Amino acid sequence: MIFVTRTHEGRINQMNEDRLLVRKLPDGKTLLLAADGLGGHPGGHVAASLVSQYFSDQPADRLVGSLVDLLVESSSVISRHGAAHPAIDGMGSTATAVLLDSINIEWAHVGDCRLYHLSDKSLKSITRDQTLAQQMYERGDISSEELTHHRLGHMLEQCLGEDDIEPDSGTLTWKPGDFLLLCTDGLYNMVKDEGIHDTLSRSTRLDQMADQLMELALKAGGKDNISFILGCNVEHK
Repeated sequence: MIFVTRTHEGRINQMNEDRLLVRKLPDGKTLLLAADGLGGHPGGHVAASLVSQYFSDQPADRLVGSLVDLLVESSSVISRHGAAHPAIDGMGSTATAVLLDSINIEWAHVGDCRLYHLSDKSLKSITRDQTLAQQMYERGDISSEELTHHRLGHMLEQCLGEDDIEPDSGTLTWKPGDFLLLCTDGLYNMVKDEGIHDTLSRSTRLDQMADQLMELALKAGGKDNISFILGCNVEHK
């Protein structure tokens, strides 16, 4: 397995509130995390950093089967930090955590970061965007075209830093030649799934694919922070 990361503040924001984590574990597994501090909220970058640090500090043997618990705990860490620092009280973050080896993938998710899986030339979004616009689409109130640019697309159902969050979670498998993409909304809001699929389907090196994804997002406007982890299930690429 090989992973590359990219992050950029974008063309509008002066601060990057995204945080990425790639942590190799002694048992051969790898922990991935993407956290996106809530833009426009005080301390969004602090909230995302607290999540990343919390996952980084956990003993390796605590991670397996515990991603949901760790997201809930990191939410409490944000709340306590905010209570102790009134100037940034109310801060929040989205986060998606992934624990994987060369076969099995475990994930947990709060907010609107996305985990994509490309296998056999088919790209699938594994996570569900926890937004009010997504709720409306699932009820049949808006079309898939309206969903893409709906005004409630940035309104979250829940985020880390709130009480009583309920992370989504799941498992899947991947095989040699498959790709994973863990990204914040600054990428997929600028680059449609078709563009992501086309980039990952090209016969280029992983770092070149990552550079092309970033270039596409910036050319499309770079309206938010852009951050992602791109992985391939091969020994070397």
